[in-house]
Amino acid sequence: MGDVIIDAEYLILDDFIGMGSTLANIKSFIENAGAKIAGFEVLTGKPESSQLYLRSKTLENLREKHGKFEKEFKEIVKFDYSCLTESEARYLLRAKTIERIRNQLTRSICENDGVSAWGPRGIAFTPDGKEAYVNILSPEKVVVISTETHTVVDSISLVGADGSSEIAITPDGSRAYVSNRDNSTVSVIDIVTRTLMTTIPVSLDPYGGGTSITITPDGNKAYITHPKFGSIAVIDTNPASSSFNQEIGTISTTSTDLGRMTIASYGKMIFVVSHSTPSEMLVIDTDPSSPTFHSQIGSVEKIGARDVVVSPNSSVAYVSGGETISVIGIERVGNSTDDCWAIYENGNLHIPCIKVKGPSGEEWHYEADMQYEPLSDPMTFQVTRAKPK
Repeated sequence: MGDVIIDAEYLILDDFIGMGSTLANIKSFIENAGAKIAGFEVLTGKPESSQLYLRSKTLENLREKHGKFEKEFKEIVKFDYSCLTESEARYLLRAKTIERIRNQLTRSICENDGVSAWGPRGIAFTPDGKEAYVNILSPEKVVVISTETHTVVDSISLVGADGSSEIAITPDGSRAYVSNRDNSTVSVIDIVTRTLMTTIPVSLDPYGGGTSITITPDGNKAYITHPKFGSIAVIDTNPASSSFNQEIGTISTTSTDLGRMTIASYGKMIFVVSHSTPSEMLVIDTDPSSPTFHSQIGSVEKIGARDVVVSPNSSVAYVSGGETISVIGIERVGNSTDDCWAIYENGNLHIPCIKVKGPSGEEWHYEADMQYEPLSDPMTFQVTRAKPK
C-alpha cells in the first residue's frame, strides 16, 4: 500500500467480497494512518457478505459458543472476536467444536510459514496437547508445531512416501503413522527423536482418494482405508509383538470409495464413510473376543455421507452429508421390547432405545445421549415417542 494522507477520506473499491477480511484490513491500515473511510464499493460477492461490520448479536452468540477459545484465538491472530467481520464470525459459529477452529488455524500457520505450496493434509495432536504434527503433500514431510508458541519447531522428511494423506498418533504419544495414498505405504515417525523410523508396505494399492487412518485406544493396531478397493488394511502397532510395524491382514467391506474413518473410544467398533452409491456409514467389528472380529457387521445409508465423528463416550456417531447431520446411536443395550421414551431437559436429549436392523435383519436396540446445538441447517432426528415435560 502507498502513503496515506492524514485526515483525507477514502473510498475502498474491490472486485469481490467474500469474508470481508481484505476490506477490513485495508480499512484498519488507512484509519491507523490517520485518515477516514467514506465507504466501500464492490462489483460482486455473496449476498450475506454485504454486512461487513460485526453485529452485536453475532458476537454474543460466538462468545457463548466458543468463548473459552477467545484468549487462545487472540494469542494466535493478535486480535479478539470483536475485530472479526460478520462473515468471519458466522464462519466460526458454524464450527462444531473448538478443535476444528484450532485445526484450521494450524493449517494457516503452515501456509503462512511457507511450509508447502500444496499445503497441509492431515493434523494430529500429541496426547499432552503441546504439539501438532501436520503431514505435507509436497514435498513429503511432517512439520511439528508448538501449540504454545504457534510456530513450526521441526520438520521430518518422509523418505519413500508418495501422496501423504492423513496422520494419527499412538495414545502413548511415542509414534505417528502417516498413510501414503499413491505408493501403498505407511510412514512411521518416532516422536521422541522426531525421526522417520520405517516405511511399511501395504498389500493393496490405495490410490484413488484420501486414505484415512485410525489407531485403537490401546495403541496395538492401526487401520488404513483403501478407497479404490473398499478394504481396510490392519497394521500391528504393538512394540512387544513379533509382527510390530507390519501389515497383518485386510478387512473386506460391501462398499467401495471408502472415506473418513473413526474408532469408538472403547476400541470395539470402527465407523467408515463410503462415498459410493448409495453412500453409507459402515460398521466394522474390532473386538478380538467377538466371533465377527475384523468383519463388517452393519451399515447405515446416508445420502451424501462425507465425514463421521464419534462422541467422547462413544454413544453417538455424527455423519455429515448434503445439508444435514445424521445422529446415530451406537451403544447397544440389549433387545428389550419395552416402549421407548425420549427425555429432553435443559438442552440434553436422552434416547434409551433406538431400533436398528443388524447384519442378519434382527432388531438391535441402542441407547444414545445428545446435546442440542444450533446449526446453520436444521438437524432432525426421529424417536418413537417424546415424553412431555
